[in-house]
Amino acid sequence: MVIPEVVRNGFLTEARLKKYLEADCTVLEQRDPDEGLTLLGAATVAGHADKVLLLLKRGAEADTLSKMAKHSWLPRKDRQELPQQVIYCDDCGSMKGEDSWKSQTNLVERITKITTRVFPQGEGVVLRFINQEVDGSSNLSLEHVAKILTPMKWDDYGNTTIDIKLRSRILRPFIYDKLDSVPKKLERPLLISILTDGGPEPKPGDTVKNAIVECGQSLKDAAFPREGRKRES
Repeated sequence: MVIPEVVRNGFLTEARLKKYLEADCTVLEQRDPDEGLTLLGAATVAGHADKVLLLLKRGAEADTLSKMAKHSWLPRKDRQELPQQVIYCDDCGSMKGEDSWKSQTNLVERITKITTRVFPQGEGVVLRFINQEVDGSSNLSLEHVAKILTPMKWDDYGNTTIDIKLRSRILRPFIYDKLDSVPKKLERPLLISILTDGGPEPKPGDTVKNAIVECGQSLKDAAFPREGRKRES
């Protein structure tokens, strides 16, 4: 199957995906025989966020049609293997300029809308901010996300401590704590979207990259692949 290769290389386009779907309406649920990944899984592992959003969008459209056609683009059991969407937002003082805050809010709502349409009912997204605490649920619905965002404003005195809060608010509870548990268990891979208008402060440099690299190494040391779950032996 060559389609996952196209996705991994970042060459998937809306027009190309449309041709694939016209040729075979079940293409979104097909798995690569070697890696066992769907198209969405291949895009996630490759780190192509725009391709993930494209596949989620088309999957949601197909899922809406499937209610009438009695065909689902992705079986329910496979939806449990979709990545947990974690949206990590910048709320430092610089976000008040040039409509940055409004743009971020619109993007968060768009990601949530697409994601929650694909996930099973009752499952949603994780929403975290650098400086402010919000609802700690890992299953926020679109309505719940909107209620959080509507009254929120940026923190005029907050720094862009992306790396520190990435570790404490996301990597620690969702990955490290689970790796420290007995038995070690990661139920789903994570797709962490970091939204910001700048770089880490007050510590510039490779701090965010280092946090990601360290997490990847911890997963490897615990015998977990990059997609966040152990393969069957």
